[in-house]
Amino acid sequence: MTATFACLLTSVGCERPPTSFDRVVLIVVDTLRRDHLSLYTGPASTPTIDALADRGAATQAAHASYHQTTMSMAAMFTGRVPALEWDEGPVPAFTFHRTSWCGMRRFGKRGDACIPASVPTLASQFQSAGYETLGVASNPLLHAPAGYHRGFDAWEEVGSLSRIGPGAPPKVLAGSRDASVVQEAVDDILAARRTNRFFLYVHFMDAHDWWLAGRPSYVAGVEASDAGVASLLDRLEQENLLEGALVIVTADHAEMLPGDRVLVAQEGHFGNPSFEPVLDVPLVVAPAVDLAAPSGVIRTDQFPERILNWAGVSPKDEFAAKPVLARDETFTSETGWRTYRKGRWKSAWQRDGTNAYLFDLDRGERQDVAQSHPDILERHRVRIEAIRDALGGRTTDTPKKLSPEDLELLRALGYAE
Repeated sequence: MTATFACLLTSVGCERPPTSFDRVVLIVVDTLRRDHLSLYTGPASTPTIDALADRGAATQAAHASYHQTTMSMAAMFTGRVPALEWDEGPVPAFTFHRTSWCGMRRFGKRGDACIPASVPTLASQFQSAGYETLGVASNPLLHAPAGYHRGFDAWEEVGSLSRIGPGAPPKVLAGSRDASVVQEAVDDILAARRTNRFFLYVHFMDAHDWWLAGRPSYVAGVEASDAGVASLLDRLEQENLLEGALVIVTADHAEMLPGDRVLVAQEGHFGNPSFEPVLDVPLVVAPAVDLAAPSGVIRTDQFPERILNWAGVSPKDEFAAKPVLARDETFTSETGWRTYRKGRWKSAWQRDGTNAYLFDLDRGERQDVAQSHPDILERHRVRIEAIRDALGGRTTDTPKKLSPEDLELLRALGYAE
């Protein structure tokens, strides 16, 4: 490890962090559980991310705004709360289509991209501040024309289904977007850059694809992701780009695994309802920045505001919209459920009104305590109705059936047969 990389990852001999940064590097590891990183005493060995935390800061307050990549990344890129608010009842799983599965439909009109053009993005904010904006997206759900690419001067799509072809076997799909392929795209995009002042977004899929790739366990996928982060940072160091850089590592959402102690047994990240293991994500930043969360939670839709503040960039174009949620609230509008959390109390409500649960998070999510605390449940119900209405909850724009292209996207990620 060379001196510059060592300075980034250790506090010995390093100067005080600047108040603004020439480079901002946002690394998203798809489907990464916070409690599996070794820095959070998890079972996976993640020395690179651990070292970033040692040099910088880490928090246990980070919370995904949704259990699905399209929604959570839309939140992370726009600062808006994602929602599926067709109020006729349950929204059938995966019948919401590519123009609506970002949860941003309320800002656009029929025919808009998934992230409507009316919504400013994190990349566009850095672009306006004079940064070159570079993106490497390896989850095909994020590929153009969905709108995630807006604001990026250069945008590389890894694992494009148009290049692989339909019906590719799982290992081929996973191999088309593993960390080594992502790194090749990073190398290309850095080689073509015009300036050393840039915002770089890189998305890794190895934790998500552990079973598609034939790895022995989810832990192995997490460790492969950490190795990918190491390769990325090594490349930046070789180019003398780490000094004066702000590096952020996080996840779009997490993953339910066998043995999670929740009321309704789940695996994967399909939610309905979303329990905390699928929403608790890591947030590691180096050099150290203010990660204080007096409210106890930092939602991914709050990340853009924080990232811009850390970078010393003032938002433009009404990027900081009036928030729908208070800072100490979470709300997940899912296909079959709505979940709401404030402080230690979390409730889950079936969209058709047939069932509701209440959890005391100090005691976990295995026991429903609704009958013991009807007053809290009622307060949650009233608040959920207000949030639903604020998110456009009575639209009659019903979802369409999946197109063959959308179905192939979901199949490529293991979500459909």
